[in-house]
Amino acid sequence: LPPRRVARPGPRPAPAASPAAPPIAVQTRDNTLDLRGLRVDDALSMLESFLDRLYGDQRRAAFIVHGVGSGALRGAVRERLEQDRAYVEAFRPGTMEEGGDRLTVVTLK
Repeated sequence: LPPRRVARPGPRPAPAASPAAPPIAVQTRDNTLDLRGLRVDDALSMLESFLDRLYGDQRRAAFIVHGVGSGALRGAVRERLEQDRAYVEAFRPGTMEEGGDRLTVVTLK
């Protein structure tokens, strides 16, 4: 019987590059601002200072706790974040694990 020719496998193709997963935001005491119980004006002033500090420290995430209440504070915080694109890349309500709509998670530039 003649010898069989065995096909030699060629080089394996490189695996397709998967898109980079977004960084996971981890809530800590240093990147969390609790505004519950404050008046809107005071809360927005604290929010601005807080974001300025985190941005200066090159942090990527902030957790803003505003509670549920009447929704006035939550609405004011999110409206300010929408307007403040100097620091803010994106923001979203918290997931159920993070505390739900009681807080807003901010991704900083």
